[in-house]
Order: sequence, then C-alpha cells, then structure tokens
Amino acid sequence: MTTWIDRYPQIKNFYKERHYGGRCGFGKAPAIIVIDFSLAWTDKTGESPMGANMDEPIAYTLKILHLARKMKPKPPIIFTCISYNATFSDVSPVKLLKVPALKEVAVEGSKWDKLDPRLERQADETLIRKKKSSRFWGTPLTEILVGNGVDTLIITGCSTDACVRCTAIDSLDLGLHTIIPYEAVGSRDPEQAAYALLDMDLRFGDVISTQDVLDYLKGLQKSG
Repeated sequence: MTTWIDRYPQIKNFYKERHYGGRCGFGKAPAIIVIDFSLAWTDKTGESPMGANMDEPIAYTLKILHLARKMKPKPPIIFTCISYNATFSDVSPVKLLKVPALKEVAVEGSKWDKLDPRLERQADETLIRKKKSSRFWGTPLTEILVGNGVDTLIITGCSTDACVRCTAIDSLDLGLHTIIPYEAVGSRDPEQAAYALLDMDLRFGDVISTQDVLDYLKGLQKSG
C-alpha cells in the first residue's frame, strides 16, 4: 500500500511547479517562541497520555535559547503551555470529546502543568498559558511582538503537526518572517511530523536547520 510518505518527493515537486515554497527569509528583529514543552508533553515514561520523547527537540531548542540569552539586546523569548481550570469551564466540551486526554493532564496547577525544567526559563522570559492550538488565539502574543518591534518569529516546541503548524499559519498571516528549525520541533508521530514540516515549508514559513538559525542570530549580534 502506497502512503503519502512514499509520495513525498512527488508532492513537493507538484507544489514547487505551481510556485509554492518560496523563501520568506529572516527579518531584523526576532523573537523565539517555545511551544508546549510542559511536562504533560515531554513525559516519556508513559504516565502522561500526551507525552512523547522530546529530548532531541529540547536539546536543539536549548542551543537557540543559550545563544539568544547572551545577545544584547536580548530578543523576546516566550514560552507557552496549554491548560484549563479544574472544572474545564474554560474549554468547549466538543474539544474534550475530540481529545479526552486533555482532561487527564491539561489541568492548571497539576504536576503536568509545568515547563520542563531543562528549558531553564529566566525571569524576563514570558510564559503564556493558552487554551487553543495557535499561540496567537486569545493570548497577548501579538501585542508582545508588536510592542517589541518583532518582524521574525522563530518557532520551536511541540507538536509539529498541531500547535507548531497552527502557530506558523497565524504568524505568516500576521506578516511575520516565520522560521521553523526542524530539529527544534517534535511530535509523537514521525510521519505526521514530516508531512507538517513539508506543508509548512511550502505554505507557511521556512523550515530550516537549527544551525541556520544560530548563524542568523550570530550575524545580528555582529552587526549590532
């Protein structure tokens, strides 16, 4: 049985021939967003039904964070987590029907509702608790980016095929240079993640290496 993954080159060429997949490139004022690397999503013991092994994307995200934290001026670094109150009155019952696992781990104040400590979040780095897949929906993210003059959003975190992709769509629609370093995003399923990376690269941003992002940040520091 042929799957879409077997047709990956054919799909990419199909859209390239129709002039998809141009480069949006980098701007001059970046921000870095780290999506949903909370314990509910980074638990690899099997205790959290939402969890997966995110060791590699966290390690690559840290490469970007460590460099950004040394920059002067330091670019905005924004973390997000998704969680709901204990009665789930702040989320549609329909969403809980679709993803019932949210009721097990996405609860404010629970042991899962904490950033993975490996991220080493600093006091001046914003944490946004959100309710939707896109980090822009119902959050102050747009205000933060506009207020800081940001023109480039570097997106890391999880899941590649869900919240990362949804955030990339809204980022490009807001006119931002949208950058997804592929080693710094993660998912539970490699095939779904691969398709999401292809789709984002063709339509919603530039899927590039973490090293390319590091080189860009280093270049900004030199030019500053």
